[in-house]
Amino acid sequence: MKILISACLCKERCRYDGRDCFRKEVMDLIAGHEIVPVCPEAYLGIPRSPCEILNGRLIDKNGEDLTESMQESITKILNEVHLESIDLAILKARSPTCGYGWIFDGNFKNRLIYGYGMFAKALADRGIRILEVD
Repeated sequence: MKILISACLCKERCRYDGRDCFRKEVMDLIAGHEIVPVCPEAYLGIPRSPCEILNGRLIDKNGEDLTESMQESITKILNEVHLESIDLAILKARSPTCGYGWIFDGNFKNRLIYGYGMFAKALADRGIRILEVD
């Protein structure tokens, strides 16, 4: 099985704050499979100001609209990864790029709303099965 996974779950320090979100149980679960770690947000730099989605736009905490930059990152990843060979995507929960079902509301007050991160939506639109990991 070929699994696309949020790089932060694989110990890559690519979060906005320069940390990772390593989940040993996830790595144990996917051991023996072909893993493709990706992080669309890393293209924005590490560390960086946190981002959330507000009215369909990716906005950082300083109010800068990063939607086009993120879309370019997503397009680059989609062009590099052969999606037809991906069996499953395991993505980081609540992320403005990888969140699948619940994301922060765009007001930077730690409130969740139903929605999809930009990368998760691009994958779902292409028929990729997605699991979300907290």
